[in-house]
Formats: sequence, structure tokens, C-alpha cells
Amino acid sequence: MDFDKLTALAYEMMGQRKSHLRREVGFVYYHGQRTAKLVITLRRAIFPDRAESDDVLVAAAMFHDVGKGMDPHSRYGALIAREALAGKGLMTDREVDDVTRIISVHEFRGDPTRPWDELLFQDADLLDHFGTYDLWMSVQYQAHTDGSMGDMLTRYRDEYPEFLDEHRALLNFDQTIAAYDARNRECGRIIARMAAENEGEM
Repeated sequence: MDFDKLTALAYEMMGQRKSHLRREVGFVYYHGQRTAKLVITLRRAIFPDRAESDDVLVAAAMFHDVGKGMDPHSRYGALIAREALAGKGLMTDREVDDVTRIISVHEFRGDPTRPWDELLFQDADLLDHFGTYDLWMSVQYQAHTDGSMGDMLTRYRDEYPEFLDEHRALLNFDQTIAAYDARNRECGRIIARMAAENEGEM
């Protein structure tokens, strides 16, 4: 695959797009780039003998949220990605099929019988939404809704523990669960510090 051209195409399609009213311009592009790195890190740790799938996993990550804003975004995203990738000389027909297969199911979690690459991809995608990046998204949400730090901290205190448990239960591999827990422990320390400073503490 020609990843220079794929990256340029992904940026052209998503880099200047505001797919969420309460997130930054280009969110889905940058999320895709991070997910591409995460999915390969996870593949090396969990499936060290399956490097032949790396190109497909990376390409799927780059384009997996191209359908954001339509529901279900994974199914629409697979159609958009196929239109953008097929017959352009960027990858083989089989690779287009595999990329769009992964995209088409990435938001439908909770079925452990799916193929390994779909499960791995789902974990990488979910993992990128947690930890300090969740803090960034929460700050943006409060800014767009005229909320305060106190409003954000109330959410983390009252709603977030159950939210974390629900999403943790959707992860497929022990290694991903460990990374998820580590991210959220660190996030919890930052939130605790924010809460203290929000009360005027030293």
C-alpha cells in the first residue's frame, strides 16, 4: 500500500472536517492516525505472528470514521471508504474488502466470535477514546455548552465510574484491558488534582 497517498487522501476527506459539533476540526482524521498506531502496537503484543495484516489494519484505522455524522457510521463509512479506495491503485481488491469489512463492524462491539482482526481493531478504537484524550474531549464539550470545570468534574464523579465499567466490559483482550486501566488510573489522578484546584486548594 502507498501510505503517503493514503494519508493524503484521509486528510483530504477528514482533516478539515468538523464531524462533531463539540469536537475540534479534523477530530476523526487525528483519531484515525492514533488508532493506526495503537492497533499495530496491540497486534505486536497479542498476535506477534500476524504482521501480514498490518497494512489492512492501518488503512482501516485511517478511514474507519469517515462516515461519522451518519448512523450507523460504520456501515456508511465502509461504503464511503470503498468508493474512495477501490480501483485507485492504492491497494488490492482483497485489501479493499478487508479494510471495509473491518470498518463496517467497528462500532458493533460485544460479539467475541468475530474474527481476530475485527476484535483487535475494536479494542484499539475504543482505547483511543479514554485516558487523557477523554479529558480533552470533556473540556471541549464544556466549552461548547458554556459549562464549567465544576460541571465536568461532577460528570466524572457521578457518571464516569459506571461509564468506564460499561466500556471496559466491551474490550476483548487482557492486554487492552490493562492499557485501558492504566490510562484511566492516570486520568483519575489528573481529575483529582483538577478537583482540588477547582476548590482553591494549593
